[in-house]
Amino acid sequence: MRQSIKEGQTVLLKSERLATVGQMASGIIHDLRSPLAAISNAAELIAREELSSSQRQILAESQLGASKRMETMLGEILEYSRGDYRLTRSRHQLISLIDSALQECVNPSRAPLVTVISEISPELFVQVDYERARRIFENLLGNSVQAMPQGGTITIKAQKAGNRVQILIADTGSGIPAQLRNRLFEPYVSQGKQGGTGLGLAIARSIAVAHGGSLTLVSSDDQPAEFCLELPLESGEGNGK
Repeated sequence: MRQSIKEGQTVLLKSERLATVGQMASGIIHDLRSPLAAISNAAELIAREELSSSQRQILAESQLGASKRMETMLGEILEYSRGDYRLTRSRHQLISLIDSALQECVNPSRAPLVTVISEISPELFVQVDYERARRIFENLLGNSVQAMPQGGTITIKAQKAGNRVQILIADTGSGIPAQLRNRLFEPYVSQGKQGGTGLGLAIARSIAVAHGGSLTLVSSDDQPAEFCLELPLESGEGNGK
């Protein structure tokens, strides 16, 4: 009887480990799908004889950018699993950082029905690792787009709070289900989005914390989603220059 129980527990633990591995693999595949598609599409186009040298150069740069993006994303997953981020911080204009993420996630081809209202002062500068900070914004903005399949509005605001900047990102989607709110930033917790695994928000929060900042959900149960991201201001920031 005891042997049977022990064997049953072993099978259960093995099943749980396999389920975790499956969830991780699904998350990695989901995140890599976009840059892989960019590389594949560019490879198909670059073979066309009628393309000019400048057009081929643009496609080659697209492939290089996508491959670097994949390398960064895989590195983030590895760092998250280790709980250790090696950040390369430098001074960046906040509005430019956000605009870069918007171009990737909220462009006419991906979100033709989504409007963005951005209230960010051009005088706000942050001291962050550019690629990792952009990853936070891409995740939050990408989630907002997926939460509004029929279109809607994303509002982005920012204000100083001591030696940090608080960035509020809100959308007009259906909000976060009550049963997920307390576990939203745990790995592999999905909001029910197609292809979603919950890895994105878990990594986004860990990157914010690694910078000495934070990422929280501030909207109430019955309201559309609104997140508050805090990042460090540029060292010595205080006069807006």
